[in-house]
Amino acid sequence: LSYSVDANLAPTIEYLQSRLSLSEAELKKIVLGSPPVLSFSIDNNLAPTIDWLKSKLSLSDTELKKIVLGNPSVLKYNVDANLAPKLSW
Repeated sequence: LSYSVDANLAPTIEYLQSRLSLSEAELKKIVLGSPPVLSFSIDNNLAPTIDWLKSKLSLSDTELKKIVLGNPSVLKYNVDANLAPKLSW
């Protein structure tokens, strides 16, 4: 399995930085806290999870950023299989 910097990693990094308004240091914290995030699909993993968290929890952009920085592994959870059932419990 290999990843292209231009095709895979760069778009993921750019998406996270722009969507969460991250500084370089904050991005580093997320990647170090959950390295697999770099391999996630924006359309299939990251965007749905981030959008669901923001919507379901009625978070501001600042609150959303704080949650992801505090627990970067939240980005690896599938909404339907993990997040929604846990929140409904």
